[in-house]
Amino acid sequence: MTKGFDREELSALARMYTNDRLREFVTNSKSIKRYPEFKRRGKGDMIQKYDPIYLDPTHKFIKAHFYAPRKMIAGTFMQTLWVNVIVIWAMTIVLYILLYYRVLKRILDLFEGLVPRKS
Repeated sequence: MTKGFDREELSALARMYTNDRLREFVTNSKSIKRYPEFKRRGKGDMIQKYDPIYLDPTHKFIKAHFYAPRKMIAGTFMQTLWVNVIVIWAMTIVLYILLYYRVLKRILDLFEGLVPRKS
């Protein structure tokens, strides 16, 4: 059976391992404007700037704010760590294919043929 924590133990852990500057940074607790208004295309949007780490992203494909706890792919939420790993691997595979088939060299050769040479 596992031992549960009581309030004193949790308070001691919080005092030992809490980084106040980091907490202020990710929760944006020093901000004066908590819900600033942004005008886009003739309409005003209120955007939450206080405690952004607790917001879920609204975009349907990976686009999320910096400290999002999870990201959405095709309408389903996934943990940020796994989405980031998938994106890194996908970029690695695409770059490997581009290097293998020398796509950059072919593009540069194409542009070299378009530019007239000085004689």
